[in-house]
Amino acid sequence: FPSHDTGGFHHRALSSFALTGCPLLQQINVNNAPLEYINASNNPSLNLFFSNCISVPSNEKIIYLNNLTNLKDLYIYNHSNLNTINFANTPNISSFTVAYAQLTSNNIFDNIASNSLTEVEVISNKLSGSFDFTRFYNLKNLSVALNSISALQLPSTIEQLTVAYNKLSSLNISSLTALSLVIAQNNNLTALDTSALQKINYIQASSNLLSSINLNSQKLKNVYLNDNFLNYCNFSAATGLQFLATHNNNITSIQPPSGFNASNTFINISSNYLNTDSIDAMIISLCASNALNLTMRYGDNTQGRSSYSNAAYTHLSAYRNASFIPNEPVGSVNSPVPFINNISIPTTHIVTGKQIGRAHV
Repeated sequence: FPSHDTGGFHHRALSSFALTGCPLLQQINVNNAPLEYINASNNPSLNLFFSNCISVPSNEKIIYLNNLTNLKDLYIYNHSNLNTINFANTPNISSFTVAYAQLTSNNIFDNIASNSLTEVEVISNKLSGSFDFTRFYNLKNLSVALNSISALQLPSTIEQLTVAYNKLSSLNISSLTALSLVIAQNNNLTALDTSALQKINYIQASSNLLSSINLNSQKLKNVYLNDNFLNYCNFSAATGLQFLATHNNNITSIQPPSGFNASNTFINISSNYLNTDSIDAMIISLCASNALNLTMRYGDNTQGRSSYSNAAYTHLSAYRNASFIPNEPVGSVNSPVPFINNISIPTTHIVTGKQIGRAHV
């Protein structure tokens, strides 16, 4: 196609694809072809390569993308046997995506220029060992979930980081001051230091081995720390928190925000070692901050179980587990049997003229 700027092949019975030496070709899009061979090398104007084989078998193991000096965007999805991408002299890739393939090499980024790479998504491949991304000083978003990576080194420019379902025993993000999102569940992490990260608003670190974590960002909105080994949780700085999951830990003490400005918040502290005094103090503290629409789960705490029948919220719900049916009345056969402890809440904290939500254990 010497005079064409776009090559598109969709749902064709292609088994071999070679499109090379086209000086004006700018984009290639190959979808749902049962490919065994792909070569798109030597196209000096090519800036985008896209291929998705989601609904057909793809048998090629190598894709050749050599001498593509203008290639900026690479998107390869569902090439189930692909283990090698050959892109010598293709240095200017900005967005690098290879998802649901078999890439194994930890040298796959060696030929990319340090100033080029801004986004990497290599999920559900066979990457393992250690990866060093520090030389990519414009890298913003990195997603390498569903691999077997054991160590990562990261540049300070990272804003969004997804490393879930790997084999990381440590993750040094303490100096990544631009970081706003980290997704790291199902690793082997024992600690996570976010104390200096004032822009972070989303943390997913459930199902690790965490015994400690620092949560100091006022911008925190969503925090998932369930199924770890935490014995203490301090989220006193997270005044805008909307979701906190710390169930299934060893928590004996929890420090909530002293001032709360979120309007809808869900907190799950069930299945820990909090006693009733700790839970009482936490609820009173949250009441004093005049938050609305708080939903709390705190049943199955070994040292005591509590629930409360009034508080400064239009909806206060505390129940044992996800089998709770919100629309069932207290004491019905489909809801947990209530065990109400008395709690003294100052009358200034009680919202009048509004429906007070039910409390359950």
